[in-house]
Amino acid sequence: MLLCARDHQTIDKAIEDGHFTVELLRELKREREAHIKHVTGIPQSHHTCIVRLVGRIRGNTVQVTRPECNSATLHHQPARFANFALDYHRQGIEIDLTMLGEPEENPTYYQTVKLFIDRELQIIRQGIERSEIAHLSVFGFARIPALVYLGFQLGNKVGATLFQRRRVDAKHWHWLRDGAVQQFEWELLQASPQANRVAVMVNVTGCIQRWELPAAIDETYNVILLKPTGVDPHADTVLTVESLDQFRQTYRRLLAYLESKHKSATQVHLFLAAPTAVAIACGLDLMPHTQPELLVYDRMPREFLPMLSINSRPTG
Repeated sequence: MLLCARDHQTIDKAIEDGHFTVELLRELKREREAHIKHVTGIPQSHHTCIVRLVGRIRGNTVQVTRPECNSATLHHQPARFANFALDYHRQGIEIDLTMLGEPEENPTYYQTVKLFIDRELQIIRQGIERSEIAHLSVFGFARIPALVYLGFQLGNKVGATLFQRRRVDAKHWHWLRDGAVQQFEWELLQASPQANRVAVMVNVTGCIQRWELPAAIDETYNVILLKPTGVDPHADTVLTVESLDQFRQTYRRLLAYLESKHKSATQVHLFLAAPTAVAIACGLDLMPHTQPELLVYDRMPREFLPMLSINSRPTG
């Protein structure tokens, strides 16, 4: 019987351990046949351009391999074939920030992050203009301001699917198919008559307390909290793409509220305790020029400091 190298190793190991059975081999066969049936049923026109952003977070980084991206896009709905248009040597990461270290040790970290992202995304914009790219699949692992900036710079010229690394099982970059759908809501924590002063706290995976905000965010600010409905924020708040969609709908409603009730607020201070896909969505869903500039903060390491301005209005 002809088998691939991986399945040969699986069977040989099972034989050594005394676990080899006819049913085990049949199960491997069923799984492979199901995979081939799924892949061959995807229309050839369903391609997606992979965008991977990887940096360090508190000393940690992750692998976002080509096989992981392929697996995630093939088993998403709708399924798509992964195209690594920017990975010229078929082995690297499209936007690799790991060599920059971290902002605590690199004072020019975020200025360089912007340059890296702008340089690589320019190639994507050219591909979109030439109609070579019709869809993006985005995988990100980096500091929150970098993720928000990536989302904003991606824009909305073509559709984009955001993927998020999770720790539930071995399929790290797959969204759960049948998980619970989490709802979200926002509330005004602190009201001020000065409509031009606004701070937004987004508590999805953790809790940022009002007293943790910088002293400059004082009683003259309107402070708004966006949070999951009915549960405390936790690491697995967003495990399904439907939950991400619910967050994005709530976030867009909040942006519309700010545009209506706080038109004079040309800048909104943004504090995020959120997973990677949510951070990217916060930039992606911001409308250029019409909605306010976001001043995105990072925890460094215990206090919040402003790091990146996104959607800045032209001066002069």
